[in-house]
Amino acid sequence: MTLRRAVALLALALPFAATLGVPLGAQTAPKLPKWRIDPYTRNDPKLIEKLDYVGYGPFEFGQRGTKAVSTADIDKHLDYAQILWVETRHFRIGSTLEPWVVPLEPEIKAKIRAELEKLVGRGLDRVIPKTRTLDRWLRVHLFAQRLEEHYAEMQSWLGVTDESFPKDDEDRKTRYQDYLGEGPFLGQRAKYLFLIFERVEEYDDYLATFTGRRTVGGQQWNFKDVDSLLYSCAADNPTEDGRLKDDTAMHGHLVFSATHNLINGYLHYNFDLPVWMREAPAHWFERRITEVHRLQRGHEVARLRRARVQRPRDDLVAPGLVDDARQGEVGEVHAPEQGAGRSRDRPDGRRHRRGHAQRAARGLRIEPAQPGGEVARVGVGDLSDQVTRPTAGPRRAHGAHSVKR
Repeated sequence: MTLRRAVALLALALPFAATLGVPLGAQTAPKLPKWRIDPYTRNDPKLIEKLDYVGYGPFEFGQRGTKAVSTADIDKHLDYAQILWVETRHFRIGSTLEPWVVPLEPEIKAKIRAELEKLVGRGLDRVIPKTRTLDRWLRVHLFAQRLEEHYAEMQSWLGVTDESFPKDDEDRKTRYQDYLGEGPFLGQRAKYLFLIFERVEEYDDYLATFTGRRTVGGQQWNFKDVDSLLYSCAADNPTEDGRLKDDTAMHGHLVFSATHNLINGYLHYNFDLPVWMREAPAHWFERRITEVHRLQRGHEVARLRRARVQRPRDDLVAPGLVDDARQGEVGEVHAPEQGAGRSRDRPDGRRHRRGHAQRAARGLRIEPAQPGGEVARVGVGDLSDQVTRPTAGPRRAHGAHSVKR
């Protein structure tokens, strides 16, 4: 063997020899594209855990037909969209939202600064509270924080905690006298999903491919087989006149939609609850964030042109919603004192139903849950009947269901 040939063979063998005896996990992982690296955590697992995140993916996210799909499947199909993912304790979130310049209005500046200071307090030391621009990753962190805060507030008003719900099927079977849904997320088996797009083209592509639906407005969707409730929308939705490009408007919009899905998911989503039970609390929570950009349906637009929107009164506090979990009954719906007295008592002490949906809420009055006591009750202005439902076992599930926003 010539010296030249020996050197050539040695050079060929060295790369393979370097991998011998090296565990698979110790070999170099595929390099992430720069846009997938969070500049505030630098994808540090310890800092991610400190933020109470599970991770940045991949993770399960809905289904296609009857087959569960992951964020990797969605990324493969929408490879041009550059979706940023984050999984928190109760949510799985994807976003293609673009950077947003913080406006000069003192109220909005103060709101954003307070939220950014919370992020710093949670361990994101690289965040600058006085920043003038919210970049893509900063917006993901803010929406994750906002949704988790809303989830905690909803739990408070429902008088429940994570421990109130069955952790798995085995735990659920031990609660045969105390139906609290099918899983740990207010009764749902899987976490609540949000996929927020900047452009309607991306949004349409996702919906058509993974739900089979095409629409312009925001979409709620029940992935029945994986037991997840989704909300998805696009910031440049032409029916919204560009308002969702504003971060504060999108904040209110997502809290509105989260309220719908959390109420539907409470004690498991088996059928639609009355419209007022979802719509009135959702409006209240959105108006608390912003009135300038709040959702305006057709009949509301006409009314707002005639009269200026008034802020909610101090006594119209956040809703303590729906069911008494221990009895499986809808929480009592009662009117202000001056409107009471039109319903007739039944022998069992309940009240007759009398067109309560037609007298839907124009205001909310709430009795919050007492520590160690019953679930909170929701009071609805101009609604004189008290409505209850006979005790029942688990409700029969519908198929995959969507609700137009």
